[in-house]
Amino acid sequence: LPVWLTSGGSVETFQEAGRLRAGVLTHLLVQDLDILAEKIREYRRVAAAEHDGWPGHVALMVHTLVGEDVAAVKEQARRPLTEYLKSSLHLSARSVVGDSVDLSTLPPEDVEFLAAQSFERYFHQGGLFGSVEHAAEVAARIGEIGVDEIACLIDFGVQTKDVLASLEHLGRLRALVASAG
Repeated sequence: LPVWLTSGGSVETFQEAGRLRAGVLTHLLVQDLDILAEKIREYRRVAAAEHDGWPGHVALMVHTLVGEDVAAVKEQARRPLTEYLKSSLHLSARSVVGDSVDLSTLPPEDVEFLAAQSFERYFHQGGLFGSVEHAAEVAARIGEIGVDEIACLIDFGVQTKDVLASLEHLGRLRALVASAG
């Protein structure tokens, strides 16, 4: 039975996964692709050294909504993803400044600003959003850094009809990425 460790934080967790011959399930909540690439390299180095060249396996969870038009997808995702991100702002803040942060003391307009900034980062750099072609570019970059598998998170509050419509486009994305790879 495969064993997976989930980590979005320390490189030590990635190293331990390599020592244990476990896969890594990770996300982009508190790391970007460049930082993740370094952690993956370290994971694979340890895994190969400990297990006769075993390369390991990395799955990256990304929020996903794919459609015909980038602008339309952005508007479909904006409210639900922003609300979802607001619900986890404390996690992001703690990863940057530690346990001393208390977001409840921030004025509501500051929380809204942080959530809006998070939305823009996720939409452009931390998820599979937009057209099939745009999402394919993001998927290619994710593959370049050493990710083996993309786990699409489609349950962040988007209306069911929009999620179901996105699945057809996601299937086209999968086929496009497979043919390129």
